[in-house]
Parts: sequence; C-alpha cells; structure tokens
Amino acid sequence: EPEFNYDSEPLQRTSYSAETGKVIIYVNFPSTKHYLGDICQFRKALPTQVLIADLVAERCFLEIAKKKVESSGVTLRPEAVHDRIQRDTFELSRKYGKKVHEALVDQNLLIEFKSFEGKVVSNAKGE
Repeated sequence: EPEFNYDSEPLQRTSYSAETGKVIIYVNFPSTKHYLGDICQFRKALPTQVLIADLVAERCFLEIAKKKVESSGVTLRPEAVHDRIQRDTFELSRKYGKKVHEALVDQNLLIEFKSFEGKVVSNAKGE
C-alpha cells in the first residue's frame, strides 16, 4: 500500500522511501491529482486504482533495477548505467506488472467494468 503525500508543488509523481520501504505518491502532481482528487476522494474508482497500480509498479521496478545494477559488481560505462537500469525496469514490468495490478486493483470492480463495457460494445454493434 503506497503512502500519499500532499506537498503543494511536487516535482514528480512518485518517490521511494528507503526508510519505510514504501512508494510515495504525490497527490498534488497534476496528472495524479486529476484522477485522485484534492484529498484522494476518487481513490477507489477503477481508473484511479489502475493509475495507482501503475505508479507503484513503475517506482518499485525502477528501485529494484537500480539495486540490481548497483550490486551486480559489473563495471559499466557511466553512460551505460541508465540504459541498463531502464532495460531491467522494463523487463521487470513485463514479467511482474500484471501481478501488481492484480494485487492493487479491485478485481471484482474490473470484472464488473468489463461486463458493462462488453454490453455497451455489443449494443453499439447491434447484437
């Protein structure tokens, strides 16, 4: 479960606290505030749950990739370090991203949404 921070003008959407081991989501960052609302009042809405899952996954995978590269003992050219971290982040996302979403997004709400959307699409096609 992430922590929510209400700094008035954050520079980024998320950060990681090594002390608590938690991802911090900055509520007042414009793109997060758009979905979360001023006081996280839309936190349980499906689009917001998906955003939170993406933000948590993105930050977690980045931090894991950084640690992996730092502790690997492999000597990389300084300009190659960023590319290696990014590649490892993408690999983690591809491998574990769905699991993060399954854990953080209400699956019953997702099933309900898909069922409703399927009916809307069928009606639009005249089925």
